[in-house]
Amino acid sequence: GTREIIRQGETGWLALPANATDLADKIESAYLNPDMRRRFSITALSEIPAFSFSSTVDSYLRLYRNLVNEK
Repeated sequence: GTREIIRQGETGWLALPANATDLADKIESAYLNPDMRRRFSITALSEIPAFSFSSTVDSYLRLYRNLVNEK
């Protein structure tokens, strides 16, 4: 989901739901801060492998194995 990959102030900007003013503020902040955009992009790109298909499958397999081993 969005909140898993976008963390406010680390990998991007998150606007409050149904709040046009907050969204406009976040867009303006992104527009006015190219260095921050670059930093957020680099950080976000480095974390993409954690959200890959194979990583997600591995996480589910670990979860299911743990559940089976508990029984």
